[in-house]
Amino acid sequence: MTPAELIDIAVKAANAYERPDLADRLRRGRALAPDLRVALVGEPNQGKTSLAMALAGLPLSVLDDPTAIHDADAVVFVSDASQEYTDSELALLTQVRSACPTVTCVLTKTDLYPSWREVAALDRAHAPDVIPVSVDLRQHAVRLNSVDLFEESGFPALTAFLRGLTGPWLAKRSAAHEVLAVTEELAAGLESSLAAYPDPVAELEQAAVRQRGVRWQQTLNDGIADLIADIEHDLRERLRDVLRVAEAQLDVVDPPKVGEEFAEWLRQRELDCTEATFDWMMGRAEWLAAQVADMFETHALPEIAGRHVVDVKAYQPVAAEKFGLGQKLIVGMRGGYGGTLMIGMLSTVAGVALINPLSVGAGLLLGGKTVHDERKRMLQRRQAEAKTAVRKHIDDVVFQAGKQCRDLLRDVQRTLRNHFAAHAEQTQRALADAMVAAREARTDRDARVRDVRAELDRVGNLARLARLMYSESECEQADPLVSRMALVR
Repeated sequence: MTPAELIDIAVKAANAYERPDLADRLRRGRALAPDLRVALVGEPNQGKTSLAMALAGLPLSVLDDPTAIHDADAVVFVSDASQEYTDSELALLTQVRSACPTVTCVLTKTDLYPSWREVAALDRAHAPDVIPVSVDLRQHAVRLNSVDLFEESGFPALTAFLRGLTGPWLAKRSAAHEVLAVTEELAAGLESSLAAYPDPVAELEQAAVRQRGVRWQQTLNDGIADLIADIEHDLRERLRDVLRVAEAQLDVVDPPKVGEEFAEWLRQRELDCTEATFDWMMGRAEWLAAQVADMFETHALPEIAGRHVVDVKAYQPVAAEKFGLGQKLIVGMRGGYGGTLMIGMLSTVAGVALINPLSVGAGLLLGGKTVHDERKRMLQRRQAEAKTAVRKHIDDVVFQAGKQCRDLLRDVQRTLRNHFAAHAEQTQRALADAMVAAREARTDRDARVRDVRAELDRVGNLARLARLMYSESECEQADPLVSRMALVR
């Protein structure tokens, strides 16, 4: 059977099952295209445009458009050598492989990144067929007419791969891949039609699903409420320890002199505490999601997106107080005046003048002590103000971080609730539709089920033909002699 004949059978099947969209897809499919078409796929700024220009001289059509995957005979997945495949690139590569059977990966810009060999080794863990190339090195080799540079650019391996795609085996592989995709959709439609003929046990299943729906909602709501309470308590306990250490440090220093250093220390300790609380909270949330998911027979956990929690104003250090020479003189004179007057009055009893060396010395001593006491009082006041500021700042952190944790947990609750509610609703709706269909056509249920299964067998036979042709294409690709014999036939 030729690829065109297989495609023709699949088109007739699609029309028979009233799927004109699949028939149109087969008609314009790559298997019937006379020329080799190669699609370049990859994320932006990976070198696709330069690679397309470099391949312009080959006997093929380059499609630099991600939407052309389904119309291409082969796909070249392009990524530069700056880093290993990202998660988004791996997801795109999986999508490309499911859409086209012939895919190779190209690692571009190897001339810009000296560590491209390590990156290529990492990429080959995800895709063994990685071909490193350098467009700039190729252009330089062409200008210098250097065979060695051209070999080093990696383009001989790439062009050899693309030239090796020509031959009857490619048409067979493309046709088989396209027909298999169509038969999967047809089979899925037929399988879903079997749900229109349920047995009476469906009523019991529906009642069980309703009971599970009440249970999972109670479990989710109770779990989130407990988690919110535990999170606030955990955060307060962690920051209370930080506050005790901070107050102990402030008791032995002058806060303005260590203001910036103390603020940075406090910020780091707060960050450590809130991150630890956040990680614990997300672990509990994921555990709760798994507990709820276990209540469903078939389930898939939704992605619980996390974010950084703390976003509060930084601690503002206590400003330094001025205690200059003028203030010291005023305080000293105020304290020394009483001592001078008291000793001077006692001296007059002995017949000495009010102002004498003894009274002046006493005034100086008392004035110095007054200045020292004032300096100590100002230090204690600054320490008290710093402690008050730290307590207020810690309260702000607890309030803001606690609110953000609660908001995040409510987002998690809504995400889980919507996910599992949609799952439960979908199950309920499917069962309800099946029961309605069963009541309307109970008498001929068995006959219709037999008809549907017969149609599934026909679709399965078509899929087996496609798989057989796919196997033939692999043999012809591996053995060129087999491919030439196929051309003779």
